Amino acid sequence: MSNNSTARFGDADLWIRLVYMILFAFLSVVSRFVICLTGLVQFVLVLFSGEDNYRLRSFGNSLSRWTYDAYRFITFNSEQKPFPFMDWPEEASTVVETAADPQADVPTVTDVIAAEENEHPDQEPKA
Repeated sequence: MSNNSTARFGDADLWIRLVYMILFAFLSVVSRFVICLTGLVQFVLVLFSGEDNYRLRSFGNSLSRWTYDAYRFITFNSEQKPFPFMDWPEEASTVVETAADPQADVPTVTDVIAAEENEHPDQEPKA
């Protein structure tokens, strides 16, 4: 080993970063749980009311962006520590707006059956 590689063992900033990395790793586990819970609540809302909750969608979007920022810091892809050391991430408007219609890209059962019949017009329909 060269002297250059052992010099990093005494670098206090690197050890402080490790503490922050452990903190953000723990918080990212919590955020993943909250994101999954938010998704489950959204699913139930769409199931019963047919519409999602804009505030939950916006919160889920910004929390997932915070989690992404935390992972970037943990993996040395960013030197910026995420919230509370910087502003809370704002929602990406294009993602939130395009997610407004949960049925936009979901085919119905009749769409799937019609597509299968068009692929094999010479076969008899299944009962």
